[in-house]
Amino acid sequence: MLHFDPLAVDPAPDGGPVLFDFTTAGREGSWTPVDDRSVGGESTSALAIEPRVGSFHGDLAPSACSFVSVRATPERPLDLSGAGAIELLARGDGRTYQLRLGDGRDGLAWAAAFRPDPGFWRLVQVPLDDLEPMRRGRLATGEAPLDRRAVASVALLLADGEPGSYRLDLRWIRAVR
Repeated sequence: MLHFDPLAVDPAPDGGPVLFDFTTAGREGSWTPVDDRSVGGESTSALAIEPRVGSFHGDLAPSACSFVSVRATPERPLDLSGAGAIELLARGDGRTYQLRLGDGRDGLAWAAAFRPDPGFWRLVQVPLDDLEPMRRGRLATGEAPLDRRAVASVALLLADGEPGSYRLDLRWIRAVR
């Protein structure tokens, strides 16, 4: 039986920039929980840095409006103009997560869903062209496209309506062509 060694995967074989590297101290970024507690909910979320792994975990409360997320806001906006996708080396738990990018417009994020295999490390690609503008959990129509030259935030979100614990492990997040 073959075993996949996530540490053997080069995070940038094509020269794409690594945005967040959870395997190297000081390159993981600063992640802030943003969850339904801000609107009176009871869900919990965190991104813990464990040895060589970033672990997005917590508990999704039993409510139709429950959500959990963590967001990183780099010191300088990210230039993703040459990228075609965001790639994550991830190990899931069977749940569907969202990757969200923001360009500084208040309350607006561009989102796409992804579902890494439960229990196994996999490369997950989220094409930037698949991102849809969202405002407060709803599709936002009539918005200008994401400014890929000035990405001001990167977030991970879970809002699948299934209460209980969750865990998404990451080795790195990078931009690829």
